[in-house]
Amino acid sequence: MFVAMGLQALFGRCTTLRCQASDIGYLDYVVVPFEKLSLPTKVEVETTAANDVHVLIGIESHSGLELVVNGGAEKASCLRWVRSAPASKTSEAWSMRREIMCVPYVAEGRIPDEEGFSWKSFSISLDLDGLILVQFPDAEFGNFLPEEPLNILTRRKDLTISIGTFYKFESKWSVCLGDAEKLSKRV
Repeated sequence: MFVAMGLQALFGRCTTLRCQASDIGYLDYVVVPFEKLSLPTKVEVETTAANDVHVLIGIESHSGLELVVNGGAEKASCLRWVRSAPASKTSEAWSMRREIMCVPYVAEGRIPDEEGFSWKSFSISLDLDGLILVQFPDAEFGNFLPEEPLNILTRRKDLTISIGTFYKFESKWSVCLGDAEKLSKRV
């Protein structure tokens, strides 16, 4: 109900919120209001954003593992390592990204709700050994996070989840923390 109405609400391990579209060329992430996290972690997402759907697991909203769903001209789904810093009195803002992998997968929405919004569902998990797994209702892909980024994330006990989109309309989001304990016990 809260999600469909586009209201912001926090229910323990789940939250609903709205996200404004960012200007082309600059992604303004919204931090999801969870307690600080550490690895392993799993994030389950539903959104009405049609394209350029971004989820960042990392340090505040500027550095970490980024999943882009239906991104760019190819509408591919990509995993990236991103780092950035805002402008300060002594330096300009900067950013860099390193592609981990892209797959030619386009996430399709479910049947539209009563307001005409088509919702996409997916999850992303990151385990202590660096295994990244992205799951959609009809597909999944994964890879290992390179050693340097993995070392940065495993040392942190204050990771955050951030969301954002370049999609031209305001989007609705539901973000939940999945069962990360199962990740480390896989065979």
